[in-house]
Amino acid sequence: MSGEVFKHLRALLITLVVLGAACEGLPIPRVSAGVLRADFNQQELRRWSARLTDWGYPITKPELEREVLNLSERFGKVHRVLSAPARVWLTPIAATQRWALFPVVDHAPWWLHVESRGRGESEFKLVFRPHDPEHVYQSRLVYRRMRGAWNPGTSGPRGDYGRFCDWIANQIFEGDPDAVEVRVRYRRVYLNRPGLTPRDTTPQWSHEQRRRR
Repeated sequence: MSGEVFKHLRALLITLVVLGAACEGLPIPRVSAGVLRADFNQQELRRWSARLTDWGYPITKPELEREVLNLSERFGKVHRVLSAPARVWLTPIAATQRWALFPVVDHAPWWLHVESRGRGESEFKLVFRPHDPEHVYQSRLVYRRMRGAWNPGTSGPRGDYGRFCDWIANQIFEGDPDAVEVRVRYRRVYLNRPGLTPRDTTPQWSHEQRRRR
């Protein structure tokens, strides 16, 4: 009898864990007024207000913006209440990741540049840059598990970015005896869309790290 009780108890606990994790992981939109002020999102609001109006639901862009913020706040409150019991055990083990389904393409992504400088040289030369067939360096760098170390998120470089810089610098130093310094940095790239004013094309660099031999 005790064995049957244990089986039912284990099944109940597994069910609670699965339901709790699923609730915590729901892709509830977290939208703020600051996010909606971005040029790309303003364009999306105009596009969707026109589309909804054409579909028989007349709404202006300011009205749609208020509706989006209100829905985001209401959904967020309900989600926090429902997922509160699950966070008791998910937070200590850092398992509170949410699923970002079908995210919108970033209109101003960061582009990784790995460069090296040789002995006696004043200028850096490009070694690796993603999506650049002339600067591949090592094909494994674009492998999805390796890419996770250097491919930045919406808030900047990943936690392993510093260790990636250490590793790639050592790889370059081992392969090129004349290399004395490695520079790793990101360039901001603006993707222009029809109907939007082109952004300034002046290179903007960030998150620079250097390693010397």
